[in-house]
Formats: sequence, C-alpha cells, structure tokens
Amino acid sequence: SAQLLLDFLALWRGSVNLTASELADLLGAVQEGYEHDGGLTEIRRRRTIDTVEQAQLHPLLRDTLLAELQRHPARFRRIHRLAGDWAAYRGEWTAGARHYAQAGSVEAACDLLLAEGHILDRADGLAAVDDLLLICRRNQALPSQQERLRELLLLRGDLLIHTTRAEEARESYRQALESTNGRLAQAKLSERLAVSFFETGRAQDALDLCEEALKLVTWDLSAEGVRLRLQLGGAQVKALIALSRFAEAAILCQKGQDAAKLLRLVKSKAADEVVANSHYALGYIARVLGDLDEARKHFLQSVRYARSAYVQDVEAGSLAYLAVIQREMGDLPGAVESADSAMVVAASIGNDYLRSGILHIQSISAYWQDDLTGALVLSHQARALKEAMLDVEGVIGCDILQGLVLSALGDLPAAKARLAEGLLQCRLVDNGWLQGIALYVQGVVLALGGALDQAEASIDDALSLTGFVADAPYRASALLYRGIIHLAQGKTGEAQAALDESLPPGAAMDILLLHDLLQAMLCYAIDDQPRMFSILEQLSARSQATGHLVYHRESLRLAAIAPQKPALAQLPGLVSCLVENVSIFSE
Repeated sequence: SAQLLLDFLALWRGSVNLTASELADLLGAVQEGYEHDGGLTEIRRRRTIDTVEQAQLHPLLRDTLLAELQRHPARFRRIHRLAGDWAAYRGEWTAGARHYAQAGSVEAACDLLLAEGHILDRADGLAAVDDLLLICRRNQALPSQQERLRELLLLRGDLLIHTTRAEEARESYRQALESTNGRLAQAKLSERLAVSFFETGRAQDALDLCEEALKLVTWDLSAEGVRLRLQLGGAQVKALIALSRFAEAAILCQKGQDAAKLLRLVKSKAADEVVANSHYALGYIARVLGDLDEARKHFLQSVRYARSAYVQDVEAGSLAYLAVIQREMGDLPGAVESADSAMVVAASIGNDYLRSGILHIQSISAYWQDDLTGALVLSHQARALKEAMLDVEGVIGCDILQGLVLSALGDLPAAKARLAEGLLQCRLVDNGWLQGIALYVQGVVLALGGALDQAEASIDDALSLTGFVADAPYRASALLYRGIIHLAQGKTGEAQAALDESLPPGAAMDILLLHDLLQAMLCYAIDDQPRMFSILEQLSARSQATGHLVYHRESLRLAAIAPQKPALAQLPGLVSCLVENVSIFSE
C-alpha cells in the first residue's frame, strides 16, 4: 500500500492531499487489498513526505521511483490511469487526458477533452489535443479512431477559431469535414466555418454556407436538430446584417425566438443561447435604424440571457455594443464600465476577435474624449490583432478611425494615406456600409485640408451607397458634415437646409453635437456672433457633460478665431485641426 502511494506521488506532478477519501477509493480500485491508512502510516514513518495534506516527494526520490516504474510497463500504465482519474476528479482536464493517453486509454483521454472542450485552457488544451491527434493518426485505420480524429479536429478548430491562428482552425474544420458523413455532423461543421467566414468579412460566403447546411437538417426533428437549425439561423442573421439585409434578419430573429420557446422544454440552456443571439442581432439592427433606446434594451436582454446560458462570447459582444449605445446616449461612465466588463469576459475566454473589436470601440471612445494619442495606441493594438486574424473589414475600420484621429492632430498627409489604404482594401470586400464610412471620413479630411469640392464629392459618393444610407446615424452625420462643407463653399442656403432636415428619432449624442457646431458656424457666416457664442456655450457644456470633449475643444477654437474673421473656406480646418498657427485661448 505504501509503495502504491509512493508510485502515485512520483507520477503526479504537484502536491496531493492524501487524506482525501476520493483518492483512497481510486487507489483501492487499482490494487486489491489496498489499505490506505496503513500505507499512509508507513510513508509517514519513513519520513518520505512532510505533510499528508500537501504531500510531495523530494525530486531525487521521485526520479528514482519513476525510473523503477518505467521498468514495469503494466504497472506504469495503471498508475497513469489512476493519475488520470484523480486529475478528472480535480477538474484538471488536460492533465487527465495526458495521463489517460500515457496509460494507453486513448478513448478515455478523448472523451475527457471532448466533454470539457468548452472550458479548456487554450494553450494546455491545444497541446493535449495535438498529442492525441498524433496518436489517433497513427491508428486511423480503426473506425473508432477515425471518429475520434474527426472530433479532435473539430475541438482543435474550436480552440483556435477566435484567435490570431484562425486560419489553422479553418483548416482543422475542413479536414474534419472531409471525413464526416452524417448530415447533422456536416451541418455542425458548416456552422462553425460560416461563423469564421463572417468574422473575416466573408459575409456572402457565410450566408451561402448556412443555407446549404440548413438543407441538411431541415427534416431532423430531434432536439439536437432543432438546436442546430437555430444556431445556423443565428449565423445566418449575422451574415444578413453584414450585407445590410436588416428586414430579413429581423424576421429570422423573431422566428428564432418563437422556436426557442419549444426548445426550452428539452434544452433550456440552448434556448437561452438562441434568445441571447437574437436580442444581440435585434439590438444591432435597432441601432442602425437610429432607435438607441430600443437597441439598449435588446443588448441588456442579450447580456441577461447570455449569462443564463453561459455563452461568454455573446455576453462580451453584447456588453461591447451596449458600451457604444451608452456613449451615443451621453452616458460615458456607463459606456466605459460596459467596455471594461466586455474586455474582462473576452480575455477570460481568450477570444482575440472580440478583444480586437472591444479595443476598436475603446479607441473610438478615446477619440471622442479628445485623447487622440490614446486613441491611436488602442487602434494600433486592435489593428494588429485584426490583421493577424485576416479580418480585412476590421483592419479597414481601424484605418478609418486612424485617419480621423491623424486629421485632428493636424497630420493631414498621414490621414489621407491611411484612408487611401482603407479604401483600397474596400475593393477586397463587398460591404457598402464600410466603404461609405471610409468615403465619409475621407470627405472630412479633404475638407480640413481645404479641398472642398473633392470633399463634397467624396461624401456624395458615400450617400449613394445603399448599405451606408441604411444606417440612419451615419447618414444623418454625413448630411450634417456636408452642410459644413457647403457653408465653407459659401452656400449658406444648403447649410441651412442640412440643419432644417429633421434629425433621426433619439439621435446619437455626437450627431446632436455636430448639429450644434454647424448651427454655430452658420451664425458666424451670417455675422450673428451673439447667437453663435450662445450656441457655443451650450455646445461646450453638453460636450463636457457627455464626455465628447472633441466638440468642447472645437467650440473653444471657433470662439477663439471668430474675432479674427477667417475666410469661410478655412473654417473646417481651423476649427478641427490641431495646427500651430491657430491660437486656442483658455476659457
């Protein structure tokens, strides 16, 4: 009994509580006639351990015992099996899988990893999966090993899919798909590939794959078949939103919520996941349509159901978008808190795709807070992750923001170069919304440099894109900035028309502030300085209260340069660029 205890301690790396009754039961199952108390008394008498609660052998003794064990392969495997059982009891899944594999119990090792794959530590889990893949590939002639090989490839893809090694994940999925025959299994793999395509800007490919996969499980009435159809529907919704097909996406969301009511009878957690995803999508759609309050409600519901279903990727994504909505509604402290919470969740699950998106959101918030250097630092971090993940659309988004920040810093050549790079990348993706944003911001930068006709043409190009004008907040913002360009061109009537056009209901705070800035500029143009200063005072107060400090700075600059009577054509650059030849007076 003492020898068995010592052999186990030699093989197990780390301390062990030898008083645990569960360990005594496992040891008794290995050796007939095992007496735990007697063995424990003996090793204590011989002083081979210091304390029974944290028993650990001296390295020299452990190495000697291991060398002896290896001379008895059957016993060596039995002790590894024991160590695997102990690791599984302790929740150390990857350690357990390795011990089972060393014991020759490949099936047990695979079962352990596959059952707990959703909570594995990525680095340890990936190493254990790769070890088992090598073993299974050596024995893949056996039917059971072929199935295990497919399942391990699927798990390997799941561990890598949201990281900078996403291309390896897709290759693992493809290899698994090649050896998959069942309709349900094929549909599962297709859903994972579709999500991967969506995350790298291939929305149409994702949609096509979802539609093909849905055909495979149309008539599967099992609970798993229903769950998979709903999961594929969620991926389909994401692709439709990326393609600006919002009405179709909203209809699918409602169908998903209706179907989840039935699924809840047999799989309540899966139903909560479906509902969480549908609220996430509906929140995004509401925001695009300009209904911020409705969007906030949906994202809050999404967080609630995601936590209930323990789907942390959906929770982090919803918190991130909630941060956007809160900022746009003027609740900057709430926005910062939500973004920080989203980052904690995303980091805890090692989801680089979400982390890059949250960094991008935080960089936008830093820009509005007039922390231009901080915005660039965060944006560069986001871009590096997105580039490593081959997320072309994400890289374009970062380039657009960096162009805006660089223009605010007065580095117009660098801003133009960054936007030109973003627009060039737009040719690789079919995303009118993103291309429209790039053209809009290019118009802003051109206006700051005095190229007013080119600036107007660039914004007109943005407003000609269906995907862009479907986004009510961006459309309103572009129309207002085109009003600033018209004002700089001396077209005060057109500028007034931009002001007169009704703002979208529940307009975002940055749009309201831009509206005030245009109104103040128009007062300057018609030489109504008392009203201009009154509007600027209101603009400054509101921008400080909501944390949109970019507009606080711009209100001060307009107030400072007004007595100097600069030409209207110079107004955009003088107000928005941090250039040396403009004095900024303190309040």
